[in-house]
Amino acid sequence: MTSTRSTGPAAPCSPIEKIMTLSPSEFAYSIGAFAGEDAAAAARRGEPVVLATGSGSVAITFTKIDGFMFGGLVEMPRARVVITMDGLTQSEQAAFLRRFDLSFQRGGG
Repeated sequence: MTSTRSTGPAAPCSPIEKIMTLSPSEFAYSIGAFAGEDAAAAARRGEPVVLATGSGSVAITFTKIDGFMFGGLVEMPRARVVITMDGLTQSEQAAFLRRFDLSFQRGGG
C-alpha cells in the first residue's frame, strides 16, 4: 500500500485505539478491501496487519472484546482496533486515518 509522498519529517504519533462494532471475519474482509489480500490473510490468522505506507509503516491489531445487546434482541460484536504509525509525517498520518475510516464506515441512520 502506498500513500502520498513525504512532506516533512516524521511526526510522533501515539497509538490510536478504536472500539468498533465488527466481528473478526468482518475485520478481515474490510482490511482486505482496504489493504489487499496479504492484509486479509494476516487478519484471518489473528496476526497484526503491518503495512508499508508513505515514508514509514502502520501496524493494525484487532482484539475481540465483549459484545453488547441491542434492544435485548440482537448481540453486536465489538473489537478494540489499535493503529500504530511509525515514521509517517503528519500529513501521511491524517491521510491514512481518513482512508481507514472511510474503508470501515458502515451505513446508518
